[in-house]
Amino acid sequence: VLIAVGIYAKVAKESDPALLLIIVGSLMFTITFFGCFGALRNISLLNFVAILLLQVTAAVLGLLFSEKVQERTEQLMMKAIVRYRDDQDLENVIDFVQKKFKCCGVDSYLDWSKNMYFNASDQNPSLETYGVPFSCCILSGIHHSHFIQLRQIRSVQQKRKRNRSKNLCCNRKS
Repeated sequence: VLIAVGIYAKVAKESDPALLLIIVGSLMFTITFFGCFGALRNISLLNFVAILLLQVTAAVLGLLFSEKVQERTEQLMMKAIVRYRDDQDLENVIDFVQKKFKCCGVDSYLDWSKNMYFNASDQNPSLETYGVPFSCCILSGIHHSHFIQLRQIRSVQQKRKRNRSKNLCCNRKS
């Protein structure tokens, strides 16, 4: 019935709501048909159709709310940048994303100034002050010996960080 009303309205009035009636009517017919067929046969086609409908629904919702998804993703990435050296798994994920998409930060390399290790302040003892993670760098034309130096610097920083956290956790004075 919905399909017939939708087709009549589309032909007679040429309006967009008529197209919506056609789509909803077709969707309801398809769901009802496969529901009856699946109940009679007890086959996995019904599961396939249900998964397909969920995927189509997710795609439509993704298109409708794409701006909110993008804003939320940017917020989460900024939080991840702030906590970059605090969690090794998070650090690996951010490095992978920056290498894969050939980017640096959320909007630009300046986002890294929000991280306590890369932030340019007088209280920051880090060797990475005024810097960005290695995953931001373009690697063409760099000699392998530079990688060794960077690894040595990173291991010194990690040892320093461990010693600081041990001293803080154990209430020892250094």
